[in-house]
Amino acid sequence: MGIKCHRTPLESALREALNPVVDYPLDYRVIRGRLELTRRTTRQLATRTYSVGELCPTVEAFNTLIDEIRSLSHESEWDEMGGWAKLTPDAAGRKFTLVHLQSEQEHTLRLLTDKRREAKERPPDK
Repeated sequence: MGIKCHRTPLESALREALNPVVDYPLDYRVIRGRLELTRRTTRQLATRTYSVGELCPTVEAFNTLIDEIRSLSHESEWDEMGGWAKLTPDAAGRKFTLVHLQSEQEHTLRLLTDKRREAKERPPDK
């Protein structure tokens, strides 16, 4: 099996290459510019709660954000599909708790940081 990654960001190419490996699931992280491949284990799971109320003024916006975060990972990683990852939204739609690999926590944090930056750059509604 091979993948083509011409003009593909390294992060995307790694995710594409490592996600299909079911018998020996791998994860990666970059530490001080070095790529480390590790075997995925439940011991590597991190739990983090994210407050996103300022990004989600409506229930629809919150649900869209949750869907976007879930799409960052391969669907087989989610608990509903027998995987180890779990995303639990709060009832008010202001925050959620994510249990996932540290690399996936970093992807989520990067997505939220980008969205917050975009929100600051967006002109206010009149």
